[in-house]
Amino acid sequence: MDNGDLLATRIATFKKCDQLLQIINVVKVHHVGVDELRHIGIRAVRVEPTEDQLLPFDPCYFDPLEVGVLSKYPFSQGWREYDLDEGYSYQSILARILQVAPGAKKPEELAQKSSHLCGYRSGIPGNVVNGTLEDLTPLRRNEDELERVTVYSTQLMETSSPGATNWRFLYVLEDPDAELPHTIAFFWNFEISNDEDLTTSEVRGIVRWMVWMFHRPLLRYHRMFPFLSIWYLGPKHVRIIQSHFDGETIVLQYSPLLSFENRQTAPTELVVRYGASRPVPLETKPDGPSQIEEVADAT
Repeated sequence: MDNGDLLATRIATFKKCDQLLQIINVVKVHHVGVDELRHIGIRAVRVEPTEDQLLPFDPCYFDPLEVGVLSKYPFSQGWREYDLDEGYSYQSILARILQVAPGAKKPEELAQKSSHLCGYRSGIPGNVVNGTLEDLTPLRRNEDELERVTVYSTQLMETSSPGATNWRFLYVLEDPDAELPHTIAFFWNFEISNDEDLTTSEVRGIVRWMVWMFHRPLLRYHRMFPFLSIWYLGPKHVRIIQSHFDGETIVLQYSPLLSFENRQTAPTELVVRYGASRPVPLETKPDGPSQIEEVADAT
């Protein structure tokens, strides 16, 4: 695709996504079904985990880590599994760090870095002592994007808004060099979820993120932005959603509601494997800035 075609594709895609955003931003109900989303113009497709522990996304833009990754790379001494409702609780993680390593330097900073994905593990390739599962993907953590969003309609959090009780963006894994347009983002959503519909918060968060990607100058050479979102939902559940624009509309391929109410049966590894997925490459971006730089203004 040459620069002129890319510019035209980006502008057309942005306009369609922004149109869908304006619609979903004013939805006042807390849950939306597949038929309601189709009426809006968004195609939602449920995918069931296979026997080999894969979510059969089609097309598939994210390659999960291998089955057995948690046992292959066990936690390093002093780290443990946290319950879903502990999440990124600063107090609970800080208390654990002070218990295990009372003389630790900067324990407050360490308190921000504990979960299956970012907890220290043994045997991670390329790390002499400790690494994390996030080291297994070429994408890197960015926790600052929430503050960088300057377009009001794409704000990555809401509190007591019509149709959304309380949700927020946590962080994203992305290519710091912008060679890959893929992103994996994590969200908290305090809405009580069900297995029949998606919450309005999930749909808003996804569409807002996809529109925001067009406002980021480093990504101006890409025509589409495959997006994998991991949603921590109430009361104690997770949903994984792969999103992309198929040339006509936004497509949401979503997993069933995954329960973490019982630690013994919770699909922890499935969520972790997708949370550190490796991007499936798209076609090569065009060379040189040329007129593509104009798209930042056009979109």
